[in-house]
Amino acid sequence: MQAYADDLDLQLLRKRAGITQEEIAEAFGTSASTISKFETGRLTELPDGSARSEYEAAIRRLAAPTAAKAGAK
Repeated sequence: MQAYADDLDLQLLRKRAGITQEEIAEAFGTSASTISKFETGRLTELPDGSARSEYEAAIRRLAAPTAAKAGAK
């Protein structure tokens, strides 16, 4: 199965936010392997029913503390 650009954008967005697959997997109560499948388009939604918009929101939420720390330096 081929990954689509939109799916790879999720991976890029997560990496740019400095979040690991393990960190986002914990937020969704799933495994890093499942996150990998979601980011590469092999899954269209996460086991809890979350789709792209929820995933993007979780990245922003998890990245917020990191951004706040960077601004404090």
